[in-house]
Amino acid sequence: AVGRLAAINTAGAIAGSLAAGFVLLGGVGLWGGIRVVAVLYLALALLVAGGAPRARPLRAASAVALLLVVSLLDPARLPIVEIRSEKGERLVEVQEGAAGIVSVVARKDDRRLKGDNHYSLGGSAGRQLEGVQADLPLALAGHGRSVYFLGVGTGITAGAALRHPVEQVTAVELIPEVLAAARRYFAPFAHGLFEDPRVTLVLADGRPHLALSDARWDVIVSDLFVPWQAGAASLYTREHFASVRAHLAEGGLFAQWL
Repeated sequence: AVGRLAAINTAGAIAGSLAAGFVLLGGVGLWGGIRVVAVLYLALALLVAGGAPRARPLRAASAVALLLVVSLLDPARLPIVEIRSEKGERLVEVQEGAAGIVSVVARKDDRRLKGDNHYSLGGSAGRQLEGVQADLPLALAGHGRSVYFLGVGTGITAGAALRHPVEQVTAVELIPEVLAAARRYFAPFAHGLFEDPRVTLVLADGRPHLALSDARWDVIVSDLFVPWQAGAASLYTREHFASVRAHLAEGGLFAQWL
């Protein structure tokens, strides 16, 4: 009996984590997913209670809670992005997916792309500084015909490469919602990144995508990652830097944001 229970619990944990990450978040969102889980727990309580007389209080409590969750206590109405209206901020768009919450927030003439309500992926007000991250390595390389960008974000940095005489730009972005938001709201600042035939936009994890590629590039740019952000530390390892060097053309240059 213990073995069967452990097997059921393990199977449920696997199915639940997959469903939460790849079905609920993309399908009904963060708060909607919490609501679905609450309804399932309450429905399960009603099912387990069955028709036993001693289970009547449990059935009644579960039924009342179920009604509250689907009516008055609807968490789906809660905000998922913090907007500082006193500072003139307004929400332009928000998307929820397996990789997190991606939002576009406007403040006066500035548009910012945010991940998970706090991590800034760039904005239109900082486009000059964001462009420098492409301008500087291309100017130093002097012969950057092919450029590889680890990360797209707003697309402003990768787009700045198109101001130079490049022949090929490959930009890799991990989060599909980020790429979609960049295309919709930051194209005017990206120098034609989303239309230029020289550009190849790839939806993938940049580190293994680069490691598994057979191509070599004149310039490789690691976009703005910070090592204290969860998951980004692998982009600061010796192994990753060795992989980057192996994919540089002769005399190539790698730019790393610090």
